[in-house]
Amino acid sequence: MDRVRETAAMYKLWSPGDTIMTALSGGPDSMALLHMLQQLAGAEQLALAAAHVNHGFRIEESAREAALVTEWCASIGIPLQTVVLNLPAYIEQTGMNAQAAAREQRYAFLQEAAAACGAGRIALGHHAGDQAETVLMRIIRGTSPGGLRGCRFPERKKNVELIRPLLRINKSELLAYCDYHNLPYSMDSSNFKRHYFRNKVRLDVIPYLEELNPKLAESLLRLSDMARSDDDYMKREAAVLFREKVRLSAGKAVMDRYALLELHVALQRRLIKLILNYLIQEKDAITYERIEAVREAAEQGSLSGESLMQAAESGFASIMGCCYGGRAMIQIHQPPMSMSLQSKTADCLLQRQEWNGSWTPCMFLGMICLQDRLHDLRPGLTAGRWRIHSSSGIGGLEIVWRC
Repeated sequence: MDRVRETAAMYKLWSPGDTIMTALSGGPDSMALLHMLQQLAGAEQLALAAAHVNHGFRIEESAREAALVTEWCASIGIPLQTVVLNLPAYIEQTGMNAQAAAREQRYAFLQEAAAACGAGRIALGHHAGDQAETVLMRIIRGTSPGGLRGCRFPERKKNVELIRPLLRINKSELLAYCDYHNLPYSMDSSNFKRHYFRNKVRLDVIPYLEELNPKLAESLLRLSDMARSDDDYMKREAAVLFREKVRLSAGKAVMDRYALLELHVALQRRLIKLILNYLIQEKDAITYERIEAVREAAEQGSLSGESLMQAAESGFASIMGCCYGGRAMIQIHQPPMSMSLQSKTADCLLQRQEWNGSWTPCMFLGMICLQDRLHDLRPGLTAGRWRIHSSSGIGGLEIVWRC
């Protein structure tokens, strides 16, 4: 109980007068969480509510869970909202995997339920074991340094704050707490099915690794804590640079190329990611490879053929510069809808050429130019303005070189 209070104070999980709605599955974690919050509610001046989701997978078992939480909430005077989802039908309709579909629909209902009862915070029962599993799963699948922080203690999601007061408490402690206070709970049989990635990590991978490091969970939690502190600091630094260095307009972000290159590579990546977050709605498209394509373009002063296609597929990227040692800018923007190559150089033999793949970027005197596979462009032609606009089919790319 004391650790929950300390965690809440450290991460500002709630304030006096808040209404907190607990996501109540009926398992020992969420049942212990609601009981702890109820014990703290008087001193912390909290109003409490609960919500339960029946996902529609385990028909009989789910019905028993719903009955359990309904009866228990009624006995302790906690208002409860419930919903029965038809996830099998939703999965068939959307093609999503079961866990992703369940998470999407569950959080959608929880947000609606929170709004209905006036709750600004939703309490989730994730504990220290869940945190260790999350960090290890991200390492296995591949993640950024920020991903190593695992689950966030407070996390803003649309119009509510998700809070996780139990992230420093072990599963065994929660089971002991439920037994000590005679709290009813149910065990989800799907937690033992190994075709779910998280279950396989918990049931097989972690026990195997604990043979090599008996304190594996403790090590993963320590890694999470260090990553959280580092990530918070780097985010603040990148946010300051974003405000100071980047000029924003509708669908476009521009900054001095050399100002970007003066930064440590870690800040370069974070700054490029912030710019892309500003421009692009599809956050899943902002991958490490695409960030590196933009960073490499700024670093080299041009795009290699591989980087060109990477940036084009990303739907963004632009290098703008001045010839013969002038200042250069990096410009990132939302994708255009047409694709063409054009030059404003008066004596250029190729005033306009539709790009059919026969053009490749190359370096010429440290500047961006384009080279036809059959004819090299004469040096004088590099003193013009070249653009590539890609079609929506492969994303958007613009390269501009000005003199």
